[in-house]
Amino acid sequence: MTRKKKIIIFSSIISLLAGVILIFYLTPEKSKEPKGVAITFYRATWVEGNQEKAQKLLADPDDPQLKKELAEYQNPKVLIVENPQQPQTDEYRSYFIHRPTDEHGFKVSLEKIKGSWKVVKFEHQETNGYITANYYWPGLKDQWEEVQP
Repeated sequence: MTRKKKIIIFSSIISLLAGVILIFYLTPEKSKEPKGVAITFYRATWVEGNQEKAQKLLADPDDPQLKKELAEYQNPKVLIVENPQQPQTDEYRSYFIHRPTDEHGFKVSLEKIKGSWKVVKFEHQETNGYITANYYWPGLKDQWEEVQP
């Protein structure tokens, strides 16, 4: 193979790699949005049992409640909706997450800290908060969004 062909092949490979890297870095990351952070925290804590990943999303990484909440099982889909009890602002969001497979519920509250959404409060509810929430806020039933964590 001639030197010119080698240079062309090498340049093509480098260009392709640069394009893939550029696409990867320019793709907007859903996990930086508040709903994405809530779902990522849910997945890390109650699906994957990934303490390190969950801690990175917490405002207080040493929160002792996290160890109590880490789950050992995986579940397929969840439903998420903004918490109607809390004001939703550009700096604060709160979500209900419902896991239909076992009827467990979760509350995840986030604050924007230094430009990034961080979990500031979280709660695992073993009772069916989904039914209760839909009872007290009838319009909520149509707002739940199905998400695959």
